[in-house]
Amino acid sequence: MALTKSAGWSVSKCACYNGGTTLYSVAKGQSITYSVTTEGSGQTFAVVMEKNTNRGKASIAVNGGKATTVDTHASAAQHAAIVWQATLPAGTSTVVVKNLGTTSRTRIDVDALTLTGPPTGELPISYPDDM
Repeated sequence: MALTKSAGWSVSKCACYNGGTTLYSVAKGQSITYSVTTEGSGQTFAVVMEKNTNRGKASIAVNGGKATTVDTHASAAQHAAIVWQATLPAGTSTVVVKNLGTTSRTRIDVDALTLTGPPTGELPISYPDDM
């Protein structure tokens, strides 16, 4: 998976995160774009994020389509939460995660990405800062 991010994203370290780090944003409009190539139809792509008391909302869109809003606010920390998933078409897709800048809860953390399903079964987890 290839990764392009807008300015302003930082790395947060904690043993509680997949791979020990997340990429986080604290400003409205900051985005990360992933280029995801599937090996065939029927593969599911998931975005794994940190949920916590001070986390906000993000939008996630595939191939320029309608964005889905996900809320990463929670009453207590929830590490490695799958907040969104979709079956991608065969070939290369573009997935954009954008910080919506929720008032008083502007932080979002992208922890990991997964791609599972046919034709080859589960693929390794990718960590945003490794790309």
